[in-house]
Amino acid sequence: MTEAGRGGDGPDEEAALAADEVLSLRRAVLTLTVENERLRRANSTTESEWAILRELLPHAVYVFDLATQSGTYLNGHLALALGYPATDLPSFSEGMKALHPDDAARLPEQFSRWDTASDDEVIESEYRLKHKDGTYHWFLSRDRVFARDANGKVISLLGTTVDVTARKVFEQDRMRTERLEAMGRLAGGIAHDFNNLLTVVRSTVSLAARAVRRGQSCKGELDEIDVAAREASLLTHQLLTFSRREAVVEAEIDVAQVTRETAPMLRRLIEENIEISYELSSLPLRVRFARAHLVQILLNLAVNARDAMKSGGKLSIAIGLEPPPEEGKRAEVCISVTDTGEGIPHEVLDRIFEPFFTTKSSEDGTGIGLATVDHWVRQGGGRIAVRSDTTGTTFQVRLPSVAPPTALPSAKDEEVSQRAGESILLCEDNALVRRATKSLLEEGGYVVTAVCDGEEAMAMLRQRDFAFDMVLSDVVMPKKSGYEIAEEVKRRKPSMPVLLWSGYPGKPGQLPLPSVKLLDKPVEPRVLFQAIRDLLDS
Repeated sequence: MTEAGRGGDGPDEEAALAADEVLSLRRAVLTLTVENERLRRANSTTESEWAILRELLPHAVYVFDLATQSGTYLNGHLALALGYPATDLPSFSEGMKALHPDDAARLPEQFSRWDTASDDEVIESEYRLKHKDGTYHWFLSRDRVFARDANGKVISLLGTTVDVTARKVFEQDRMRTERLEAMGRLAGGIAHDFNNLLTVVRSTVSLAARAVRRGQSCKGELDEIDVAAREASLLTHQLLTFSRREAVVEAEIDVAQVTRETAPMLRRLIEENIEISYELSSLPLRVRFARAHLVQILLNLAVNARDAMKSGGKLSIAIGLEPPPEEGKRAEVCISVTDTGEGIPHEVLDRIFEPFFTTKSSEDGTGIGLATVDHWVRQGGGRIAVRSDTTGTTFQVRLPSVAPPTALPSAKDEEVSQRAGESILLCEDNALVRRATKSLLEEGGYVVTAVCDGEEAMAMLRQRDFAFDMVLSDVVMPKKSGYEIAEEVKRRKPSMPVLLWSGYPGKPGQLPLPSVKLLDKPVEPRVLFQAIRDLLDS
C-alpha cells in the first residue's frame, strides 16, 4: 500500500519538476533578453554621451593617420580655432594644408619619435597653423598611440590640440624682459673684463716699443696682444649672441660643447662668492634641440641655483650619457645642475613647475622660469626631475640622444696660398680698420683700392667699369650699406665675387643673394684670406 502510493505519485512530481524547469528557463531567457537590451541601451547612451563630450571639450580632438598624414576623425574645434565654421571641417582633415612651412619640414623627425613610443606614452609637440585672417597661430598637441599594425608599428594617433598663441606671446615677452635684466649684469662683467684686456694691450704695446728701440725681438709681446685681442673678440661675441633676437630652430647640437661655450656667460651672471664646477664628457653628446632653448635652460637653472645661495656656495654642472631607461628606448643625455643652497621646502616641491608659482618675492621673480624650462624639455621629447633637501637641490634634464655625425676634417693651420696681382675694392668706413686691412691684403699680394663709404664705392666701380676682381665691404656704413653695394654689383656684373663683413652678428636671411658671403668681425687673417681665395677661385 505504501509502495503503491509512492509509485502512483511519481508522474505528477516529474511533471511538476519539468514545469518548474521550463519556467526557470523562460525566466532566464527573459532576464538575458532584458539585460541585453539594457546593455544595448547603455552602450548607445555611452556612445551618445561620448560624442557630446567630444564636442563639449575646449580642445580639438582627432585621430591622425601617420601613413596618409591626415585626420580620420576630427571634431569641430580646430576649424573654429582657425576662424572657420565647423562645416569647413573636411578641409582640415584631408591633410596638413594649414601647417607653417618651417613646421612642415620638421614632420619626418616628429613622426620618427613614434617608432619607439609605448602605448601609454604621451608626446607633446608645438606647431603653427594658418588662421583665416592670414596670421599663424601656435598650437600644442598631446598625442598617444591609437592603433598599431600586425607588426606592432604605430599607424594612427589619438590626440588633442589647443591654441596656445597667447601663452607663446607671454613667454616671448617674459623672456625678453629676463634677457634685458641678464644683459645688464652680463654687460657689467664684460666691461670689467674688457678693461682688463685693454690694460694688457696698452702695457704690452709699451713693452714692445721698448724692445724695438733696443733692437730686440718683440714677438713675445705681439703674441700677448694677439691673445688679448682673441679674448676681447669672445667677450663681444657673447654679448651680441645673448642679445640677438633670432628664430628658434631645432638642430643636432652637442650639449657638452654648448655648455662649454655658455660657461663664460654663466660666470658673469653668477656672483663671485659662488664657485662653479663642470664635469663634461669629452665625447660628443648630441641631441636634436633648439640651441637657444638649451642656453636659456642652462641660464635659468643656474640663476635659480644662485638665488638659493644668498651667502655663497657651489654650483655644479655635469653632462653625461645615460643608458636607455627601458628596452627599445634611446640613450639619454643627462644635464645635472646642483647647488648647495637651503633646498626647496618639501610641501612645495611638487608645484615648482607650475606657471606663476614661486616662493620668491614679486621683485625677485614671476614663477615662469621653471615652467618654461619644463615646457621646452617636454617639447623636445625629454623629461626633467628635481630632488632637494637641506643640503641643496639638483635638477636633472634628460634629452633623447642622437648618433654623432661623421667627423668633418679639421681646418688646416698652414698659410693660405695667395696669387699676386688680383684687384680688390675695399669699402670700410672705419679708418683704423681700413688702413690695417689694406696693408694686410697688400702684404698678401693683392692690389687694393680703399674707399670710405658706399657712395664712394659705387662711384669707383662705375669709374673703373666694374673691372675689379672682387669687392670686400663692411655692411653698416653711411650713405649706402654693404647690402646695397652687393645688389648693385650683382645686377651689373653677376660674376664679380662680393664678400661682406660686419661687427654685428650675421643673419643669412638678410643677404641679397646666396652667392654673397658674410663674415663676422673680428676675422682672423687666415680666415679672411681663405674666404677671399675661395670666392676668387670659384
